[in-house]
Amino acid sequence: MRYERWEKNSTVDKEYKNELCKEASFWKMVLQRLFDIILTLSKNSLAFRRHRENLNQDGYHGNFLCSVEIVVRYDHILRQVLDMLV
Repeated sequence: MRYERWEKNSTVDKEYKNELCKEASFWKMVLQRLFDIILTLSKNSLAFRRHRENLNQDGYHGNFLCSVEIVVRYDHILRQVLDMLV
């Protein structure tokens, strides 16, 4: 049985490696989106934050978090991250 598994090259290590690659790819996409927001704010010389940095509170949260909230409306990847935080 072990020999057959070895021949098929379907080891537990390979499955774990695939799962790890999927998660690394997900976080890479998250960082790409956040860096794009950061670069946009920097190029336009806009402030990143205000006094309230908590998404649970109502009101204006600053340029960075407001930009993230806008992107979250259209992007399922950042939506997943935001759901983890809230």
